[in-house]
Amino acid sequence: MNYRISWTRYAQKSLNDILEYIIEHDGKIIAHKIYQKIQDKTNLLKVSPLQGRELKELKSLKKKYREIIITPWRIIYSVENEVVSVLLIIDGRRDLEELLYEMIINSDFT
Repeated sequence: MNYRISWTRYAQKSLNDILEYIIEHDGKIIAHKIYQKIQDKTNLLKVSPLQGRELKELKSLKKKYREIIITPWRIIYSVENEVVSVLLIIDGRRDLEELLYEMIINSDFT
């Protein structure tokens, strides 16, 4: 069974911000390689959506959230029915709980 991959607006913005930063500091070639790596890894979720580990910071919630790692980034996603929703990409060195709190306060998480 193939799952459909859906990127939230926030996940798309996160990816764009990461790529813009890399272009500015490391160049377009490196940014393209990282973009391709992220696309390849998330596309694997189409056939194996549960490959990522459960997100320990959000285990107490009813809905299960998962993550895949592409160092130093954490790609946060959820799986419902036949859809994998990529929710956000964050730098693994950031505190996820603090980031989610900021996002909710600023109403950026949609």
